[in-house]
Amino acid sequence: MILDVVDSGAGWMACSLQVNTRIWDDHNETFASVAADRVVLSRESLKRLQRDIKSWLESPDVGIAAFEGDYSLAASRESAALDLVFCSRADVISSSDKPVVTIGFDFGRMKGEFSFVTDQSCLGVFATELLAAIPN
Repeated sequence: MILDVVDSGAGWMACSLQVNTRIWDDHNETFASVAADRVVLSRESLKRLQRDIKSWLESPDVGIAAFEGDYSLAASRESAALDLVFCSRADVISSSDKPVVTIGFDFGRMKGEFSFVTDQSCLGVFATELLAAIPN
């Protein structure tokens, strides 16, 4: 996920948002991509997601149990929704130590959901990039 903060205030950040999922094989192909401008996200929800991923990465569960959690990132459900849900799914093949993330979004006339398998190295990069994107 790429967040470009265009404005922020106490508790919120207006962002240009791009979510890409890639197949990391010899082709490095984009599997799904969503982009939206001026999505207002909750600063505290983003920080909680970053902290929870970092905590999981530092726990003895890494490599044994997948990261799990449910994160509503939009500052207000009235203008947009962006939800990241980390849990196993019957319709996605994954091992017990690999998180499955489902990204659900509702940006007015653009709505959807997609899921993919990730791993601790990708979540580590995501957590680092997320921390860098959140203004102090």
